[in-house]
Amino acid sequence: MSDDRLDALLALVRCPLSGAALTLVEGDADEGILSAGLPGEDAESHEYPLLGGIPVLVPDAAAFLARHRDAVIAALAEEGRVSRATVALLHELVDGVRGDDYEAFAEDWTAREVDTKAPGFDVPEGTAGELVRGLVRQGNPWPRIADAVPAEARHVVEVGPGAGPLTALLGRDRHVVLLDRSLRALFTASRHAKGAQLLLAEAEALPLAPRSTDAIVAANVIDLLGDPMAFLMRASEALRPGGTLVLTTPDPWPWEEDPETAEAMLAHVGLSLDVFEDDLLWVREHGPREVQLYRMQLLVARR
Repeated sequence: MSDDRLDALLALVRCPLSGAALTLVEGDADEGILSAGLPGEDAESHEYPLLGGIPVLVPDAAAFLARHRDAVIAALAEEGRVSRATVALLHELVDGVRGDDYEAFAEDWTAREVDTKAPGFDVPEGTAGELVRGLVRQGNPWPRIADAVPAEARHVVEVGPGAGPLTALLGRDRHVVLLDRSLRALFTASRHAKGAQLLLAEAEALPLAPRSTDAIVAANVIDLLGDPMAFLMRASEALRPGGTLVLTTPDPWPWEEDPETAEAMLAHVGLSLDVFEDDLLWVREHGPREVQLYRMQLLVARR
């Protein structure tokens, strides 16, 4: 990572726990330590590593890395981002830290979502096949979601990009920040947005500076969170005045499928609901003989 990109990163992010600004206190922009305190301050200062140039900005970075150590090294190695310094820093951070049992990254995407040229559903011939073919065509929600982001929004944060089917549309002529708790998801999605800033972080502890972005997009993320309001609060704070939050979900339990409840939730964090749609179709092609069909809600809110 260049010095200019490091400066841009430090202007964008904040400590996910305290909201304080971060500084580089050890190492460099590729393998180093970001801290919410200064060298020599008490042990309460929070530290977050840069591994292969990727900032790890989850609330308890050491415990997270202890739990996902092998998955982190594997994902970095696949991208050619592992050096002896990477491994040494990782071990320095996690040695003696008691994490949960080892976990791989939770990744939920299909081969077709990674590569649109991959084989999809084998539509049968005949009338039934024509109906299915039409459904598959209509079940591509990504253009509609991308269109919900105003053209004047030049800086966009995508939370939970998965394999990047939406990233490819958001990244056209924009600066895109990708944020996910799966390092492999970040690398996979970033292939659709050259130059994207990658943040290993959690939606409920969004580590973004106040008024730092024009738009935040979280497609099919909010229903997976234990505390959706924490995410909404952080997202609202990170948006610039007039900024846009775009949400979709196939399981709108946070607002009980009700637009008035959704409007009240958003108003509580300083956002106004502009768009509420309940007819977005999402077809996932898992192979030649299997598809999943979801009906999603789309919410667009302004700060």
